[in-house]
Amino acid sequence: MSQRKLAFAGCTPAYISRIEAGERIPSLPLLHELSHRLGVSPDYLAWGGDARAGDEQSLAIACQTRLALDALAEGIKRAQCLLDELLVHAHLSRAGNGSAGA
Repeated sequence: MSQRKLAFAGCTPAYISRIEAGERIPSLPLLHELSHRLGVSPDYLAWGGDARAGDEQSLAIACQTRLALDALAEGIKRAQCLLDELLVHAHLSRAGNGSAGA
């Protein structure tokens, strides 16, 4: 099934592409809707099989953990960007004061 055919209000083909690429983690309601549309279990979509079938609490915890880890990774990226900007600013300030190569 194409991403365009799978898409629905609140879940665009672009968002499905990001899910497939591992860039986004769907919410539980979205995971359930996608599984319904594809005719597979939510566990199959989440884990690649039904090994955890019937264990929605574990699925919820795993999704929440992944979201938290994604948020942490994004925070680290933002912190690195800020640090890089500060280092460039400090370098430019030193260069403007004539102390860059001293």
